[in-house]
Amino acid sequence: LDQFKITGSASRLERLYAYHHFTLLINADLHQLRRALKSNDLPHITSKATSSVRSSVINLSDRNASIDVEKTIAVLIKTFNQWNPPSQS
Repeated sequence: LDQFKITGSASRLERLYAYHHFTLLINADLHQLRRALKSNDLPHITSKATSSVRSSVINLSDRNASIDVEKTIAVLIKTFNQWNPPSQS
């Protein structure tokens, strides 16, 4: 089987805060994504960040047409709430 990325993430730790975000490719315009990620400035950028691993990408909806953004958001919210139930006072 071919292997593709469907997600990516980034994080930053500071003294008092931690930040994290991720992307999930559900139905992205992959042509525009590739164009946006190409940069002539890349050789001139220095960073302390972990280097990205370049891989081919694919949308989840390309593998399963029933997957869409609204359903995915609903599942993420439901799962988050199951893992983080409201505290009982």
